[in-house]
Amino acid sequence: MSFQAAKAQRLARERGRVAAQPDAPAGPIHALQDTPLEIASSSTHGRGLCIAAGTGGVAAGTTLVALEAVSVLNTTQLGVRCHYCYARREQGLLRCSRCRFARYCDATCQAAGWKIARHRDECEALQRWYAGADALPDLDRDPGPSVRVLAQLLWLRRRRGPAWWAPFAAMQSHRQDASAVQKDEAAQIAVRLAKFIGAEAGLRTLGIDSAKALLELVCQYQTNAFTLTDAQLDPIGAALEPTVALLNHSCTPNAVVVFSSATEHTRCPIEVVALRDLTEGEPVYTSYVDLAAPLPVRQQTLQERYHFTCACRLCTRSRWVDPRTARWCARPGCHGWVAPAARPCCRQCRAGETDTEAKEALVAEALELVPKIHRGMHTQLDESLVVQLRAMLPRISAVVPPSHYAMWTLVHAAHVLAIERCDWDEATQLTMLLCAGMQARGARDEPSTLYPAGHPQRAVLLATLGRLLLQEAPSTPSPLLARTVPMPTTPEARARLAHTVLRQALTEAERGFGSRTRGGWVAESVRASLRNVEQACA
Repeated sequence: MSFQAAKAQRLARERGRVAAQPDAPAGPIHALQDTPLEIASSSTHGRGLCIAAGTGGVAAGTTLVALEAVSVLNTTQLGVRCHYCYARREQGLLRCSRCRFARYCDATCQAAGWKIARHRDECEALQRWYAGADALPDLDRDPGPSVRVLAQLLWLRRRRGPAWWAPFAAMQSHRQDASAVQKDEAAQIAVRLAKFIGAEAGLRTLGIDSAKALLELVCQYQTNAFTLTDAQLDPIGAALEPTVALLNHSCTPNAVVVFSSATEHTRCPIEVVALRDLTEGEPVYTSYVDLAAPLPVRQQTLQERYHFTCACRLCTRSRWVDPRTARWCARPGCHGWVAPAARPCCRQCRAGETDTEAKEALVAEALELVPKIHRGMHTQLDESLVVQLRAMLPRISAVVPPSHYAMWTLVHAAHVLAIERCDWDEATQLTMLLCAGMQARGARDEPSTLYPAGHPQRAVLLATLGRLLLQEAPSTPSPLLARTVPMPTTPEARARLAHTVLRQALTEAERGFGSRTRGGWVAESVRASLRNVEQACA
């Protein structure tokens, strides 16, 4: 037999390994069995999920589906989280002795990671990537979460077979609609993925037989990936799950995607939770974008990444004051809002706005700072940015309410920094401002708020505020804010307010994080805080 013939036989055998294994679990193609969901199609949204006929509908807080996702940690989380269960530990994590890249809680997580999460395959790839496992890997040279999650996906494809893979293969890619920048980014990921897997031969064994197929896979990932979050909604990685990816978008969502039940030694599933009561046949929508963002930002994100224009109730609404873009009325004593318009005036006292150009210039300056702060909070916030943040807040808070997109983003960053340095007084005032901003309404109906009732973001911030109110701290007006935040003046008043806030946080968490986990870690922590308050007040 010639060398070429032998090579052809070997490649044929390797391609055959993509076939389903006898122990392959039921794949996502059956993921809607035993759930109240079904797949439906419409002329406007294409395929999506809706409440199945015969279910009688579902109540708010119902966990509609909980599924295993293919997921990995972000580079910044690798040193402080378990590679398998994603639990956070500042120290004491066990490092894989082979690749010296992955870290684990203990031997139990390490064994599960090796067998279940396919670190067996990843470990070999990482050793090749770093060209020698004797030196500690430089995280700056990490192949990246995009490459690692796609590699995990392909290794699982080989193990679990065509039936498991079919829903992933059916995901939208929008490759033909991608911009030049997006195509370049996809090409870079594809090159790194090929190197990580082991070039052409390695990709063929995993079912990728051409550069076009590889690029299609990367584009599918870019369009359908979810942000992996911890129990407090902080981004920690990337995840893929094709059934949940069928959810269509609305800026007034009736469901959310969460990872609420993380525990040691167990990988948290990706869950879809109903935010309100849903009837039979009703489409299920989640939001692909940050709900605190104003209309132009939301539409730009949707166009650039998903290639459509949203026409939901929030996006087509007119003749109202959107809290995301509102400005304070300048009239002394008035707490009304002014909507940016040709002739802006207060909707409460009808007074005309003054110094409009100066205010618009200040808002524009604040909005320029927002993406820099966003990037810094997800990597490392440079000290110069902290100085800019603290200088901007007193100026912008005099002009716009806490619900304004620029103000909301900057206050959120400042509240995180205050908590990190244990400045409980400032953290409490900033968090109270966030809670007021997220519930502020531009009209009388619920969809006019930044986040709808039951949204996990509300639960997390209210839980944080409740715990901060229980800290002993003086109440001194923050120099970061132009308007004083009303604060309780006695320990008894702080405790009463904390109890009220925590009760609301529990209600929000039990709805937003789902009935399957009774509100997840957030609700569990709130219940513990409530017990402490009630015992102290007894």
